[in-house]
Amino acid sequence: MVSFYVFLVVLATVSSGFGQDNDNEPSCATVKTAYRQKRLTDSDVPQWAVKGDDLRVCPKDNGKQCCSQQMEDRFAVFASEDFDKAVSSKVSEMRRQFHLQEKAFNAHFQSLIKESHESLDAYFKKVYVHYYSQNSKIFSDFYAELMKYYEGESSSDMKTILNKLFKILMQKMFQIMHAQSQFSNSYLECIPKHMDQLKPFGNYPETLTSELRSVLIFAKALTKALDDVHDVFIMLENSISSKDCQDQLIKLKYCSWCKALTSLKPCHQFCMDVHKGCLADIAKVNNQWQRYLAAVNELFQKLSGVYNIEIILSKAHIKMSFAIMNFQEPTVAKAVEERVFQVCGNPELTKRSTDDFFLEGNNRQRRENDAALPKKSADVTLESLKTDFKAVMKMADNFWTSLPDMLCSDIAAEKNNPSECWNGAGKGSYSSPDDGENAIEENQAPSVLKASEKLKNIVKMIEEYSNAAVYGDEINIVTTDNEDDDESGSGSGDGSGGSGGSGTNEIPIGTDAPPTDPINGVDGLDNDDNVVGGGVGGNTQGQSRNSASQTVVGAWLFYSAILLLCSSLVP
Repeated sequence: MVSFYVFLVVLATVSSGFGQDNDNEPSCATVKTAYRQKRLTDSDVPQWAVKGDDLRVCPKDNGKQCCSQQMEDRFAVFASEDFDKAVSSKVSEMRRQFHLQEKAFNAHFQSLIKESHESLDAYFKKVYVHYYSQNSKIFSDFYAELMKYYEGESSSDMKTILNKLFKILMQKMFQIMHAQSQFSNSYLECIPKHMDQLKPFGNYPETLTSELRSVLIFAKALTKALDDVHDVFIMLENSISSKDCQDQLIKLKYCSWCKALTSLKPCHQFCMDVHKGCLADIAKVNNQWQRYLAAVNELFQKLSGVYNIEIILSKAHIKMSFAIMNFQEPTVAKAVEERVFQVCGNPELTKRSTDDFFLEGNNRQRRENDAALPKKSADVTLESLKTDFKAVMKMADNFWTSLPDMLCSDIAAEKNNPSECWNGAGKGSYSSPDDGENAIEENQAPSVLKASEKLKNIVKMIEEYSNAAVYGDEINIVTTDNEDDDESGSGSGDGSGGSGGSGTNEIPIGTDAPPTDPINGVDGLDNDDNVVGGGVGGNTQGQSRNSASQTVVGAWLFYSAILLLCSSLVP
């Protein structure tokens, strides 16, 4: 009877070693179950633990194994697929985030151009009435060309686009000033010949050229940089290969099965060492990647700060109106008329006051006092886009060197429990080898070199576009094939840059001092918004006015504007 109980104890002891964390003679039942879950036939799995002398990768260590050579071959496929899929998933998600950012900024910049046109249309209809309605196509064509310029589809630079607009405006306004005269096409072509010298529109053409050029170049640089990096992700994703580190991946994820430890996760540092070796090639682009992120961040700061695209585009219609008003000043109109008659000849004229040819009577005062505040986009602003943008930039920071940690956070054991994990030979703690056991031979793939070069070209493009925007150089904003991006973005132009060619790091935006704005109460478009310039001190002529007279006139104009605003609200 005693011998029977001894037999039961021995049987229980042996049985307890199967399916447990016994490295010597494990049970293969759990392995068969896990193997079937991989949708494989469990005939590859030994019925009983074997010596495993035929194993090529997994450690033999003189113990019995639940693995066969056929299983190792299967593990090689699984390990490669797991790795490639995991890395591809991380890279694809980051690529998607950059694509979403490009779409969001591109849509916002396009909407700002459209809103600028809508603001001009609403304002000019109210102020210039039928004169604008009859000539609205001039501005529709201008904004269409402005959109093409931003999208890289225009063959003209910004100076040419603005010159064309004001050339046509000068012709149309001169015709309105002399409504009963007939002008031939050749005479009309002669009218704007001396526009640069006469400056009938003041300095507003140069100011608008400088401002619009700067913000649209910066905007295009940002969306282009976010779009072009798509190719970098594709190149690096295609270069990912488990071929050179396949054995290490098998040890990491599947050799634990040979010990029937199918549910035991690999030690975190073990996982990190293996993945760092597998991704050593890709990690080499990280320095160039960080330069790219810094350049993109700087672009966003420019567009939301010194070169605020929302402010510039929202006030463009007001500056165009001030330009038209400048032409209507009696002294300016007289000088233009005399010069045109001198150069182009004297048409048959009738008596007509040139003091106010667009508006009659009290409407002129209304025009000067009705500089409505710019319409704000109801939903999307740069400030609202800022949150998502910064979140993506944070995710992207050191992305290529952080990949191992991202991957291991999904598959490895917790860092705070270093002994309850698979260390490559059994259950226990892991120490990184000093002999480079997990290091992979680094033969940099051509696609990795190409990706690094692509990042350099994008940074170069950003620098060239930024210099053009800051120093007022003309640059051909054109959409090119990705293979030719290193050739695009080279500045050509005369370097004069209108009001921006001062050689400083910032374009003095808004150098014109517009007429007194009773709504804001100062000479300029803004009281304290330095980003658009102008403001207090911008009008030397206004500084010499009598302060008492200025106060009375300002108060009268303010109350006039209030009455006009209230009257417009009454049905």
